Amino acid sequence: MLNRIKKLFQKEKPVENETISIKELQGWFNTKVSQIGLDTYLVDYFTKIQHIKTQLKEKLPILQHKEIAEKDAKQVEDRVKNIVTGHKEHYCREMERFTDNLIPLEKKWKTLSEYQEAIEFNTELDKEIDELAKRTHKSYQATQHLFFETVQDVFKSMGELNLLVKDFKITIAKYNIDKVTEIQQFITQLHAEIEKEHDLKNKIIENEKEMIEITKEVKQAQNVHKSLLESEKYKEYTNLKKQVEDIENKNKIVENNIFSFFSKLQKALKKYERIALESKPIQPYIENSVTAFWNDTELLIVEILQKLKHNLTKLNLDEKQQKNMVALIQKSETGYLNELKIKGQAVQQEKQSIMNAIKQNSIQEEIDTAKHHLNTVQETSKRIQNDVEDVKSKIEKIDINSIKQSISTKSTVVFRVTVTIQ
Repeated sequence: MLNRIKKLFQKEKPVENETISIKELQGWFNTKVSQIGLDTYLVDYFTKIQHIKTQLKEKLPILQHKEIAEKDAKQVEDRVKNIVTGHKEHYCREMERFTDNLIPLEKKWKTLSEYQEAIEFNTELDKEIDELAKRTHKSYQATQHLFFETVQDVFKSMGELNLLVKDFKITIAKYNIDKVTEIQQFITQLHAEIEKEHDLKNKIIENEKEMIEITKEVKQAQNVHKSLLESEKYKEYTNLKKQVEDIENKNKIVENNIFSFFSKLQKALKKYERIALESKPIQPYIENSVTAFWNDTELLIVEILQKLKHNLTKLNLDEKQQKNMVALIQKSETGYLNELKIKGQAVQQEKQSIMNAIKQNSIQEEIDTAKHHLNTVQETSKRIQNDVEDVKSKIEKIDINSIKQSISTKSTVVFRVTVTIQ
């Protein structure tokens, strides 16, 4: 105790400056930790614990076998004696269990992990002493009535142990083990961040190599796609597609003529359907005249229209309507519908011929394939660029110098050394 008091009044050690490489940092730290002088105290601390344990091992059997004094045996009621004896036995059992579990540590006491073990040991022991006191308080008080001196002897050893544990907390705080632990944490973090930075920089190198290759692929894919778009084969294909558009326009003209012709007959056809002996062929022309016309391969509608003409007077049409119907039917009789059929079939044949030519021309499929490949390599290129930016962002967030400064600042307080880490 006197030595510790002297140390408190000793002149504070001057701050030194040291330069350490990152590779040497952990070894340097371990050496500094081993030199803080806590080993002597801890050896003494656990030696005293062992001594107290030995005392308890000697004193407890004495208490266990202690008989009630002859004077007390005569004066105290049997009921009271039994109660006190029961409490004594309970007290001895609890104390014996505690003593058996009290196992002092044996270490060289030179490393942070060993210091932390000692702190954990003392913390746990302090807790166990408090719990033991709660469990044995009543038994201790009762045992004092008939075994005062003997139980006090045991209690005195427990008091010494409790004082030793409380003193440990005060003493250990002076060695700044919490700050020593923080330095170790910063050192661990420093190495982790350096390794992380190294891995990320390697990742960028790998990405840059990938970027060179994918840039070549993008250029090649662009050239292939452009070449196909400029090829004679594609010009022929676009010309065929234009022809298809022209054919579609021709087909629309034919179908517009068909629709226009039959739309003028709709009113008459609907009325005639009600009186016609065979109305089935008429219905499709009422629902969709264009589709019905193309499906009417033999142009049976001409014969139906002729029958319609003979029955116009039965349809309740005015004179002007009848005149218009007759003109339209006569037009069909002179081959107008047949001309439309021939013209429409010719258009369809021409379209089919062009479509066959388009089908045989594989350029669009080649262009689609080339475009898909171009999109794929461009997406890959974009992904790699994003990866590079992401990695660079992560590297920027790594603050190694800040960690080094934290180590130096805390080392100044704990070890009285301002360390420069290279």
